[in-house]
Amino acid sequence: MFDRNDSFLTSRHLLGLALSTLALTACSTTSSSSSGGSDSGGAGSTGGAGGDGGANTSGAELEPQDVTILYPYPSLDELTSLLTAESSGDQGELIPEEAFALLPRVVSHPLEHENAREDSYLVAARANCAYDTALKEDACSGQLQLTFQVAEPAQGGSAVDIMDASIHAVYPLDDATFLALVSDLREAREAHGGFASEPLSVHPLLASQGIDGAFAQDLAAIILRYAGESTLHKVTFITIDEPTPSAMGGEVWTFGAVEKNDQEQWESLEIPATG
Repeated sequence: MFDRNDSFLTSRHLLGLALSTLALTACSTTSSSSSGGSDSGGAGSTGGAGGDGGANTSGAELEPQDVTILYPYPSLDELTSLLTAESSGDQGELIPEEAFALLPRVVSHPLEHENAREDSYLVAARANCAYDTALKEDACSGQLQLTFQVAEPAQGGSAVDIMDASIHAVYPLDDATFLALVSDLREAREAHGGFASEPLSVHPLLASQGIDGAFAQDLAAIILRYAGESTLHKVTFITIDEPTPSAMGGEVWTFGAVEKNDQEQWESLEIPATG
């Protein structure tokens, strides 16, 4: 059983999140092809607010949970309150069908998901400052990063089954838009009474109010304000396949990514470490 302070991401799921982030890094998250913002805060520019792996605004008092948001493990009733890859806001769907169609089947067991977009639920969000190591500069570019995992009602009960496979979506933002995002996240925390400083874990307001609470609704609105098809630049993934003889009976984990090219078309990328 999970209580309210358990993260949607269990230890194995956190491993999946870490590995999807590594896959993202291997694909060079910040690249010249993602520069050049749009009027709506589109695929962002290089530069951005400074920081050391997280958002940093001058004079702002930010807690780790303000910019790295972990959702608690949901009840069955709460599951429909979570955003999914299909959720749509000011910038369009969080992950459009055109991009999702290039992903392999996200998970092949225990349930068949020929297209898991509607069952891919938001489990974590991060306002991140990403550095381009190729440029060897101190400046970083602001991003909103979202992590999704496939979840469904458990068979024969009221619990929720969560698959280890994960999808990591990256939305580069220009400097002004990124700072506005961080400001909105801080203001949402203050509007709901704030929380005591503590080590990074499940977001305290999501834990206390629930996934369907007032703060969660405001958070969803903020995410949909900045993330969507018009700002999405890259999607990385981990898929889980059935055990095979070559895997000595173990699960087969596959890593990959798709990216929007200069012609605004989605294309598959090869991760150097797995090619």
